[in-house]
Amino acid sequence: MVTSLTAFSQTVKEHPCYLFGFAASFNDSTVYITDIQHLDSTYLYNHDMFLYGRDGYAVQLKEYLKRVGVSTPTATIFFSDKKKDIEKRYLKLKNRYSKDGSYNFKYLTAQDFQFTFEKPDESLYNVKETKPKKKK
Repeated sequence: MVTSLTAFSQTVKEHPCYLFGFAASFNDSTVYITDIQHLDSTYLYNHDMFLYGRDGYAVQLKEYLKRVGVSTPTATIFFSDKKKDIEKRYLKLKNRYSKDGSYNFKYLTAQDFQFTFEKPDESLYNVKETKPKKKK
């Protein structure tokens, strides 16, 4: 039996999105969380399941924290195109880390930190999905 690996190109669509960032340092018990922010122009691909540049958004938060004196932050972002879904994730994460009081929470408001738009490479625009040909 022969199997083949077929790559699918993904359609990238401009779409508004909600996101927030979370960061921690393994050197201390302080965690950082941003406000939920609405970006009018983000790019989603793979049927709106992935945010283009999500690693870039995490780097934006990490670099901001380094500038304000956090030595080794590890940052991640959470996103959704639905406000209700992102609020649910936000509360779940906040409750998880504030439940027993062992973490020092630092909130980053939109005045403290604001995500900036990550634009995809022009070659990704309007790429049609391709499906593998069936073997006879």
